[in-house]
Amino acid sequence: MPSIKPPLILICVTVLTSGAAAEKLTGQVLDRTSGQPIEGAVVNIANSAGASLTTSTAADGSYGFDVAPGRYQVTFLYGHARKAATVLVTDGAPSHLTGRLDGDVGEVIILDEEHRPAVAPEPIRSISDIRTPPYSDRAILQDAWTRAWLLLDVDERGAVTRLKFLKRPGFDLEPHAIAEGFKLKFRPARDGQGRAVSTYVLWPIEWPAQSWLRYAQGQTTRMPELKLNGYNKAAYVPCAGSGPWAMDSIYKGYRDCTRPDLNAAKRESWIVPVR
Repeated sequence: MPSIKPPLILICVTVLTSGAAAEKLTGQVLDRTSGQPIEGAVVNIANSAGASLTTSTAADGSYGFDVAPGRYQVTFLYGHARKAATVLVTDGAPSHLTGRLDGDVGEVIILDEEHRPAVAPEPIRSISDIRTPPYSDRAILQDAWTRAWLLLDVDERGAVTRLKFLKRPGFDLEPHAIAEGFKLKFRPARDGQGRAVSTYVLWPIEWPAQSWLRYAQGQTTRMPELKLNGYNKAAYVPCAGSGPWAMDSIYKGYRDCTRPDLNAAKRESWIVPVR
């Protein structure tokens, strides 16, 4: 069996607690047949109130959460494989839960321009589009400017049914990118007869550097405003690798202008929403 990838850093998550002392919930995700660890599996936990946390497994298949004592629904996801379990976290004792999935997804998709729909899907915008996407602690502390490229599978109703990474943002932002991707809604694509059809959509999510947002517009919770020519302020920031540049002593950096890696569509696994 080929090595079980893609590489992904174990995400550091916040405590799911209401004033109670936190306990450790740890575990591994393993291939059901070979017993090998699965790297990059998505692990979601949720309590009875509906609060949830999501992380991804490290190279050894491990994951970990800090949670308050209680009963949790744990869902393991990798490609099309999915498994759910319930775990009881008790006060004063760490808990461990192992998930076993079919890790060899063996999936190849083809992006074929010949099958482009007659009418492309159109994103349905909302007031939330003017806000920056959520940042991780690591992205804030390192003042990162980064972006993710997602391949979305949009169905006939315009809903995102699954997604995969064509470029990962790093800085512990992968769970935020996944959550933002599944929030998207579209007016569905249509074929030559006007019928709604499913299609793939390439979608970027950008996290401008927090210091640059503060410098450029005085706040860090709002995306740069559009200019008259259709470009936003961030478009005038030089791309990483384009040469030496410094705005002034407040912020020095480059924009992440990377494009999606279409070859990643063949090696990355699909991620499905947790219901």
